[in-house]
Amino acid sequence: MSYRWIRHAVHTDQVPGIPSESYPLAVLGYGGMYSKLEGKTRKVAVSFQRLDVDGEPPFHREVSFAHLRDLQVGSVWQNRRHVGDLRYDRFRAVVDFSPDRWRIFSPVQEVQAGRPAPFYGKYRPTLKDERKERSWFLEFNIPDGRTLIVPCLEFLLRCYGASAIIPRALTCKSWEDAIKMFLTSATPETNSEGRWVIRPTDRMVKADRSFLGHILHSPEGRQAAKSIVDQCVQASQGEKLFFPQVTPWFSTIAPVSAEGIWIEPGKTFLALRMKLTKDPAGHPISEVRALKDETSRHEDARSSNDAYEGSPRFTLSPESRLKLRRLDDEHNFGGSPPEKRTTSTPWFQLGSERDITTVYERQSSIIVPPAAVDNPSVRPTTDDATDKPEMHRVVVAHGTLLEMWNALRSLKDKHPRNLLSVEWLDAKRGFVGDDLPELIALQPFTEKEEVAPAIRQWVTKDIKIEPPRGILVLRIQAIVPKTFEPKTVYILEIERRVKPRGSGKEKVEQEAERFRGLVAVLAQTTGFDDWLRKTSSQIRYVEGKVVELKSLQPDLVDAFKHSQSRDAKATPYLTSALLALTKAGINL
Repeated sequence: MSYRWIRHAVHTDQVPGIPSESYPLAVLGYGGMYSKLEGKTRKVAVSFQRLDVDGEPPFHREVSFAHLRDLQVGSVWQNRRHVGDLRYDRFRAVVDFSPDRWRIFSPVQEVQAGRPAPFYGKYRPTLKDERKERSWFLEFNIPDGRTLIVPCLEFLLRCYGASAIIPRALTCKSWEDAIKMFLTSATPETNSEGRWVIRPTDRMVKADRSFLGHILHSPEGRQAAKSIVDQCVQASQGEKLFFPQVTPWFSTIAPVSAEGIWIEPGKTFLALRMKLTKDPAGHPISEVRALKDETSRHEDARSSNDAYEGSPRFTLSPESRLKLRRLDDEHNFGGSPPEKRTTSTPWFQLGSERDITTVYERQSSIIVPPAAVDNPSVRPTTDDATDKPEMHRVVVAHGTLLEMWNALRSLKDKHPRNLLSVEWLDAKRGFVGDDLPELIALQPFTEKEEVAPAIRQWVTKDIKIEPPRGILVLRIQAIVPKTFEPKTVYILEIERRVKPRGSGKEKVEQEAERFRGLVAVLAQTTGFDDWLRKTSSQIRYVEGKVVELKSLQPDLVDAFKHSQSRDAKATPYLTSALLALTKAGINL
């Protein structure tokens, strides 16, 4: 069987734990999970296909569950780098997740029941006969008469919240320990308006809120998630491999976007990649986040709050490493990519997004230094404070780009009448509002282009070992206060290279560069596509010094500084976000 695939011009960083072959490998599918834990996670049998030689059979490798978010079905890997993707058909629909609209099955079960093998030989990720396949699949009956099939592991990985920690915790921890990673309180509560109240941990993002609400307040949601934990616990006492059944955690409607294979053209679609594009309809939710007033206290209770806090050491969170994508020549920058549709495959719009609000509660927390008073790392601050130890907090930061995104999202929540949408540019889908943004890669200089070595290396020192620098492209649809003028604002942020600081336990990762942001309001005669291509090219030549790109006519383009907000614990770059909008003529 031959596979069509597209090689990306920009490759990702190497991902440890992924097969390191020098030839291109495509991920064909996920098999069984290994019943025994290895360290803190499980391994999964992943099916791969060599692409540079015709006729090679697929093969399995044991891969840590933690890598499956990267090892998406259809992704192509070479030397542990994501270098391309298989060409799949696309599918969109609004799916009814009511219990009577879906079922769960495995091919071997279908054959045993006297029914034909479900894929008619069109999907075969292993050498095994389809009739012996034990993996479980979800089958949905779409209102327009079509059928959607998705592998259970794919549904778990992409549709159980947005944070990668959710499926990992459900497959390797007890139910009680998993809940502690998701929520600070496992007690169901409602507010005065009758909303479901959830209290997420700092690891959770906004796209997790519906899932958290259902596993806390809905019996069906809790049962769906807990059944995964129960299956893993039970499997640890059984065979070497097991195949988990994964069911929906809600029973309302939600729009989905999928890529995969038509088993029956126009009728039955196998979604090898699938995600929810909006929150499912359902009960209103109130998310409660804590604003922490931190107090430094020494281990010795007699010292009260007299510990002296030295300067904090900042380290970057894993989430700050935003993915890098390349825009191809056919990309529709200004909106979603065009799709081929016929009258037999309509696209049903979801009426409205789920009613989810966020409130903040102030909460005090005590930071205890790890060392005793007589430890050499503790020293007095002044002559009259000899008993006050110094401590250094390691503060987890999300990086300038992600913090700016969070700040703009926060402003949208506070000013919904003026900030209608805050979106980032996705390399395939156009502008989207998902929680974790991705970067657009700058084009590396070719060998024929005559540029200074410093400029060439600013983009990438060596494209073979270092991905090119990226930019975050944001779009804000706004209504100007007082004048009620509609306005579209674009903000460009430049990726900062990261360097390690310190050593041993003191080692942290920090941004090694500073750049100003770029804010733009384009004239009606300016096309966004051409402007972005031109600007992203110019950014390379000025090495990120965007102040040199300022203009007033025909487009308003200005640079802005990044400065910490006074309430930095809540939203560090709120001041910078307000400054950018002010320069665009939006005074909130």
